[in-house]
Amino acid sequence: MKVTVRLFATFRELCPTQAGGGPLAIEAGEHESVHGLLTALRLPEEMPRIILVNGQLVAEDRILQEGDVVSIFPPLIGGKLEMDAPPPGACTCRP
Repeated sequence: MKVTVRLFATFRELCPTQAGGGPLAIEAGEHESVHGLLTALRLPEEMPRIILVNGQLVAEDRILQEGDVVSIFPPLIGGKLEMDAPPPGACTCRP
């Protein structure tokens, strides 16, 4: 299945194929998790990161679907975002 990966800031610098700054089209296996994708991209596990799939904050155990867009950011002010709480300043209301 195909997914799109967008790397930002220091993560973009770690991926030579991202040199042009555009998104990466990745062929992922069926039932691939975000963690498996990160491992395939060889991104250092010790680097804190924020991961969005289709614009939604997700944990690394999330299973990817055909056509997902995975965006990977470093934290803006350090630390690792806890998945139990919304990010600072996030809107927690539902329409």
